[in-house]
Amino acid sequence: MSIKAKQVAGVTTLVVLVVAGMIAVQIASLTRLRIEETASRATTLKESMLHHAGVIVRGAGTTDPYVAIRNDSGMRSILESAVTSLPDNNTILYAAIVDPQGNAFVHSTPSLEDQPTPQLEPLKDIVDARAIYQLLYVFQERRYELREEILAGDAPFGAIRIGVSTLFVRAEILKALASFAYTAVIALAVSTMVATLLAQWMLRPIHVIQSGLTRLGRGELDVRLDLPGQEFADLGSSFEAVSAQLAAVRASALPAAASTSTEFESVMENLEDAVALFSPEGELMFSNAAMRALLPALAARPASTGPAEPALTLLAENDPVRQLVDRALAGRKSAGPIAVPLGAAADADQEAPEHLLLCHAIDDAKGRFIGAMVVARNLVYLNQVHTTLNYSRKLAALGRLMAGVAHEVKNPLNAMTIHLELLKQKLGAMREPITVPAGPSGGSKTLDLTKHVNVIGDEIKRLDQVVVGFLKFAAG
Repeated sequence: MSIKAKQVAGVTTLVVLVVAGMIAVQIASLTRLRIEETASRATTLKESMLHHAGVIVRGAGTTDPYVAIRNDSGMRSILESAVTSLPDNNTILYAAIVDPQGNAFVHSTPSLEDQPTPQLEPLKDIVDARAIYQLLYVFQERRYELREEILAGDAPFGAIRIGVSTLFVRAEILKALASFAYTAVIALAVSTMVATLLAQWMLRPIHVIQSGLTRLGRGELDVRLDLPGQEFADLGSSFEAVSAQLAAVRASALPAAASTSTEFESVMENLEDAVALFSPEGELMFSNAAMRALLPALAARPASTGPAEPALTLLAENDPVRQLVDRALAGRKSAGPIAVPLGAAADADQEAPEHLLLCHAIDDAKGRFIGAMVVARNLVYLNQVHTTLNYSRKLAALGRLMAGVAHEVKNPLNAMTIHLELLKQKLGAMREPITVPAGPSGGSKTLDLTKHVNVIGDEIKRLDQVVVGFLKFAAG
C-alpha cells in the first residue's frame, strides 16, 4: 500500500471511529431519555390512580370499596385515557388495580377484570440498568410492570399494576439510527475527499524529489526542484546545490564531448520510437532501450568493445533493418520508409507488430558522411491512437446529438404538462359531474376523468425523468 493510500485510510478510519463513537453516545442518551420518559409517564399514572382510589375508598361509606372503585366513572376514565392517549407513541400496555390474590377488580381492558393478572419484570430493572443493557433489553422486546402496593390500615388492600412496553422506544431508536447512518455516510465521503486532497498536497514534494533523483540518475545536470513552502524550498535549495556540485565534478572530469554525449543518450533512452546509430563501417554506435527490445541481437555485443566485425553482421541477411542500413551506407543517402513486421508477437497465433522503418544519412558540418540513423515506429500503436481519437470524436458528437434530441423532446413535454394542469383546474371547477348514456337500457353513468388525467400526468413525469437522465449523461 502506498503512502498516499495509508494516509487516506488513516484519516478516514479516524473520522469513522469518531463518528461511530458520537453515534453510540447519542443512541445511548436517547435510549435512557425515552426509558426515563416512559417510567415518568407510568409513575404519573400510578400516582393519579392511587390518589383517586383513596378518595373513592374514603367516600364509599358502607359500600364495598372494590365495587366502589370498579363502578367509579372517574377511575374508569383514568384507565382508558392511559392506554388510548398518544396512539402513535404510547408505551403503556395496561393499567389495573388487583386484589391481594392478584385478580384485577378494575382493568383498562374490561374483559380482563376478575381474572388473574400475571406479573411482569419490574420497570426498575431497565430504568437502573446501564446504557448497553438498556439497548439490549429494548431490542429484546421485553415487557415491564410498575407495581405499587395499597394498604388499608395495616392490612393489604391490593396493588396498582401498570404494564409498559419498549416497542415504541425501539422504533424511535431505529429511526434515529437511520438518520445517524446518513450523517455517517456524508462524513465518510467528506473525510475521504479531504484526506485525498491532503495526501496529494503533503506527498507532492516527495514525488518532486523522486523525479529529480531519477533525472540525476539518467545523467542530467543542474536539476532544479519546484517545491512549495519555505521548509520544502530549503530542501530544494540543498538539492540544487548538490546537483550543481555533481555537474561541476562531471564537467571537470570529462571532456565537453562526453558530457554532451551523456545528455544525448539520456534523451534518446526515453523515446517511444526505436533508434539506432551506425558508423560508415556498419558498427553500432548507439541504440536506445526500445531498439534493444526490438532487436535483441544488437544488444548482444556492446559498441564500446570495438568488435572486429560490424554489428550489422549480428542480424540475418534477410533482416529488413540490415538491408535498409546496408542500402543507406552503400549509397550514403537516406532510405525508406518501409512497413515491415518487427519484434515479438503478443500471442503465438498472431503476427509481429508492423513498424515503419526509416534510415537517415548523417553528414557533419563539413558535409562528410559520418553514419546512418535507423528509426522504427510502431504502426500498431499509432493506429490505436488514431482509432481512440476517432472514437472520442464520435462519442462527443453522440453526446451533442443526445443533448439536442433531449431538449427537443423536453419542450413538448413542458407544454403538455402546462395544458394538463389547466385541464385539471377546469375539471375541478365543474360543479356537476360529466355523464354519458349507459347503453341501450337507458340511464347514464358518471365519467371519472380525473383518474385518466392523473395517469397521463404520471406518464409525462416518467418520460421527463428519462429525458433529464439523457441530459445529465450528455452533460457528464
